[in-house]
Amino acid sequence: MLNHTLPTPLDKLGASLSLESSARWARSPAKVCVVYVHGYGGRAVATWGEFPDLAMEQPEFAEVDLVFLGYESRSRTAAFNVGVLYRAVSILAEEAPAALKRVGGPEREEKFAYERIILVGHSLGGALVRDVAMSAKEMGKNWADKLHLALFAPAHLGANVIELVQMSLGFLKYIGPFKAIAQIKSPVLADLEKNSDYLKALMDKANRIGIHSTTQAKIVIHASDDKVVYHNTFFRDPPCVAYDKHSHTSCCKPVRASFQDPVNILAGVLL
Repeated sequence: MLNHTLPTPLDKLGASLSLESSARWARSPAKVCVVYVHGYGGRAVATWGEFPDLAMEQPEFAEVDLVFLGYESRSRTAAFNVGVLYRAVSILAEEAPAALKRVGGPEREEKFAYERIILVGHSLGGALVRDVAMSAKEMGKNWADKLHLALFAPAHLGANVIELVQMSLGFLKYIGPFKAIAQIKSPVLADLEKNSDYLKALMDKANRIGIHSTTQAKIVIHASDDKVVYHNTFFRDPPCVAYDKHSHTSCCKPVRASFQDPVNILAGVLL
């Protein structure tokens, strides 16, 4: 028997999440909650390849709830989606038993609370989960000390928005006009421009807080063939874990037969 339940939709969680948001709850009371957040144009679960199936089979994840959050990444600003994700994370951190009951998850004791919450972000999602974590710290939430960051190809220092849109849509016909149109229809692209107001505010927030689990990621993964995000170090993060011969999108997608590194490295963050 698998260590987790079948996927449970999270549409009744109480946050403005996409309908694809779902969770695999540990059959035994979980100590850790891993929250996965996709990037620009990504999907709540599909972004992560075989992560769900592989994690549910590994003993390191037996007491870990796996939560996959989806949000509208193209038509909303970064700040708006930080609000959406912050609400979902705060529900899991502050009222987990009631939240599980609301969405049809396993019953947990009334006093149940996670010991740790790992926020896993890809691309745009890497910047958003960092913002969510630091916002909790600045607001004085006691559960902020439980938060840890694991980031795959994060865009916390900006992104080449043309490459990002091209990757998302699969084509790019007219670079100049298309960029202007995309930024009108997709305001988050302006947030991801290098040295944007949003990214400057993100760094300012880290400097105000100082070294903490919400500002200093546990792991940062970058791919050798990634032309979308910058590989520079954010604040006091550790040197990146370099995945050779991988792309912006493949570095967070484990494959059972050939590439289980993403699952294995995340297993080490659970401790």
